[in-house]
Amino acid sequence: MKKISLKDIERAVFGKIIKGEEDMKISSVSIDSRKCEHEGLFVPLKGEKRDGHDFIEDAAKRGCVFTLTEKEDVPLSVKGAVLVSNTLKALTDLSRWYLSTFDLKKVAVTGSMGKTSTKDMIYEVLNKKYKAAKTVGNFNNHIGLPLTILSLEEGTEVCVFEMGMDRLGEIHHLADIVRPDVAVITNVGHTHLEHLKTRENILRAKLEVTDFLERDNTLIVNMTGDLLTKEGATGDYNLLTIGFDGRSDYIINNIEDKDEEGLSFHIEREGRTLPVKLPVPGRHNAINASLALAAGEVLGVSLEDGINALSKVVLTDKRLKTFVHNGIKIIDDTYNASPESMMNALDVLNSRQCLRRIAVLADMFELGTESERLHKEIGEYIGELNVDLVVTIGELSYNINLGAKDALEPSNNLHFNDKEEFFQVLPGFLNPGDCILVKGSRGMEMDKVVSQILKL
Repeated sequence: MKKISLKDIERAVFGKIIKGEEDMKISSVSIDSRKCEHEGLFVPLKGEKRDGHDFIEDAAKRGCVFTLTEKEDVPLSVKGAVLVSNTLKALTDLSRWYLSTFDLKKVAVTGSMGKTSTKDMIYEVLNKKYKAAKTVGNFNNHIGLPLTILSLEEGTEVCVFEMGMDRLGEIHHLADIVRPDVAVITNVGHTHLEHLKTRENILRAKLEVTDFLERDNTLIVNMTGDLLTKEGATGDYNLLTIGFDGRSDYIINNIEDKDEEGLSFHIEREGRTLPVKLPVPGRHNAINASLALAAGEVLGVSLEDGINALSKVVLTDKRLKTFVHNGIKIIDDTYNASPESMMNALDVLNSRQCLRRIAVLADMFELGTESERLHKEIGEYIGELNVDLVVTIGELSYNINLGAKDALEPSNNLHFNDKEEFFQVLPGFLNPGDCILVKGSRGMEMDKVVSQILKL
C-alpha cells in the first residue's frame, strides 16, 4: 500500500481527525486486530456478535496505531484517529478514493462458478505485460473488495477484481466502487437460488457488473450456457463472446483432458487457430482460459503471449488440486460447490485412469426450493459416468444417493450423516490405485476429509 496521511483519510471518508496530526501517515489497513502491521490503520466493523471498537486497543498494541472510529473516546495507545458516522461506509469511501490515486486498468470478474480460477488466469495473462494485482483468496464482497483495493502497491498498472454476490444490488455496489474497464461473466448457474429465487434473477444480478461500463469499455461473456445470450448481454459497450460455435468471437474446440498433464485445446480467433496447454484439469477450464485470453487481448496482450502465460498458471488452492498419497490419487475440490461445479469435478474424476473412481460429496447450500431436485440430478448424472463408488455426507446430499440408486449397487452408494461417522470407516476404505474426488459446499468443511485421508 502507498502511504497516505491522516488528512487524506479525513477527506476521503468525510470524517474528522480527533487525535493525531494531519501529516501522520499509515501504511496498511486491517479489519482484524490479530493481523495488524506496523503503522497500520484499524477499521473496527460492527458485526452481529462483536463490535470491532472493542478491539481498537488490541489492534494498537499489534501495530495498528491509527483507527477509524464511531466513538469519540479512543485508547491512549492510539496515535491517530478519524471520527466517522459509519466505519463500513468509511472503508468503502477510503477504498474508492485510494483507487482514484492510481492510473490503472480494472477488470471485474463475476459468475456463478469459475470466477476465482478465471481471475487467476486473467492475472497471469496480464502480468505478462503489466505490473498486475488481483483479489486475494475470496475477498470478493463489500468488505473484501475495499481491502483488496487498499492493498494495491505503488506502480500497479492493472488489477483483476473478483465480485461475488447472493442478492440483487451487491454487484452493482462493487462495480460502482471499481468502475471496471473490462467486465467478465463466467456463467449463470444455480448458486444463490435461496435468496434470488430464479436463475433469471441470478442473470440480472450478474449483469449488474455492466452498470457502469461506458462505450470504450468491454464485456466478455461465456456463451456456452443456456441462459446468457448475446442479445441479452448487449449494451452501450463493446461485447466479446466465448463459445463452441461460429457465432462466438473466440471459438473453443478439440478439448483434451490429459490427467496429470493438464488440459489442451484450440482457440480460434479471426481465422487464426492456436493450441493452448494448461497445467490444470477440467474441460470447463478451457472456457475460463479463453475468457482470460480475451481479456488480455482487450488490454494489449497478444494471444501468443497470453497462451504462454497460461502454460504456467497456478490456481487458488483447493480447486481441482490433484496429488497422490500412498498410491491414492486425491482430487481436492473442497473450496465450494454448486450443481455446475459438482458436475465439472465429476467429469474430471471420470476421465482419470485408476482402479476405482470414488466420489465423496457433501451438501450444496443456497439452492432454496430447488435443492432436492438439484441434488438428485447430481446422482442421476453420476449414473451416466464411470464412477464406481459414491459416498455422501450431510442431510441434503442423501438426495444424490437417491438419484444414483438405479445405477449403483447399494454397497457402492453410501451415505453418512456427518464426517465423523465417515471417519470411523475410512481406515481400510481406500486402496492404492484408487482415485477419490472430495467436494462440497464450503460450510461442510470437506477439506477436513482430505486432511483425514492424508493421515492414513
